[in-house]
Amino acid sequence: AVAADNNSNNGEDGKSSRKDMKKFECAICFEYMDEPVSCGQSTCETRFCQSCLRRVLRQEIDSRPPSPSTDHPSPNNSAKCPHCRSFFTLLSMITDWKLKKEIDECTDTITCPYQGCNKELPINQLKAHEATCPSIRMRCRFAPWGCTWIGKKSDLDHHNTHHCEFRQGLGKLVERVRQGDAKAGHVLQQHHMQIYATSQMLSLHSRQLMMMRGRNVGNVWDVLRLGYEVSLFPGRFSAMREVWSGMIHQQDARCVVCNVMLLVPS
Repeated sequence: AVAADNNSNNGEDGKSSRKDMKKFECAICFEYMDEPVSCGQSTCETRFCQSCLRRVLRQEIDSRPPSPSTDHPSPNNSAKCPHCRSFFTLLSMITDWKLKKEIDECTDTITCPYQGCNKELPINQLKAHEATCPSIRMRCRFAPWGCTWIGKKSDLDHHNTHHCEFRQGLGKLVERVRQGDAKAGHVLQQHHMQIYATSQMLSLHSRQLMMMRGRNVGNVWDVLRLGYEVSLFPGRFSAMREVWSGMIHQQDARCVVCNVMLLVPS
C-alpha cells in the first residue's frame, strides 16, 4: 500500500511539473523558449520565442504590397500579435526577464525530442543541443532542386557522398547557381540600403530647404537665433551655414542683422 501511495504521489508530481513547464512553451512553435518576449501590450500575457515573433513581424511586413494603401489601419513597420491581435513593432517587443530567469533556474530535465537521441537535459540547454544533435531530421541541401532525401544529421555526409544524385557535376552546377543567386541577393540588398540612405538624405535636404525659405531678416526671432548660433556655437553654425544662406549671403540682409544685433544689450 505504501509503495502504491508513493507511485501515486510521483505520478501526481510529474503531472504537476509538466503542467508548470507549459508556461515555458512558445505560443507559436510550442517549443521551450530560450528568450521569452511579449508583444508589448500590458494586457497580453502570452509569451513567444523572440525569433518566432520576429518572423511573424517580418512575414507580415514582406507580404504587404510595395505601395500600401493609405487606408491601411497599421503602420508599415508593424504586425498583429498572434494572440491579442494588437499591433506591435520590433521596438515594442519586451523580454520577460522574470520568466527567462525561471527557465534558466529550472532543474527539471526533458528528453531530446528527436528519435534515437534520448538525451536528458535541462530546458535551458535544449536549443543549444538541437543545433548539434546528430539525430535531428534534415533535408538534403539540394532539396529545392529535387532531392527528396530526409534523414538524420549524422547520415547527411554519407548521403552527400554516396547517394545524392546531385553529388557529381550536376551538383556543382546547382551550387554555382545557388552562389550566383546568393550574390545577386546580396547586391540587391545593398542597392536597397543605398536607396534608403539616399531617400533619408533627400528628406534631410528637403527639410533644410524649407528652413532656408522660412528664415528671413524680417523676422526678429530669426535674427536673434542667428546671433545666438554665431556667438555661442560657431562650429554648429559653420556646419549648417546653408540653412542661414538667405540671411548672410546678401549685403542688405547682413546689414539688417548687424543693426538688430547692435540693439541687443550685451
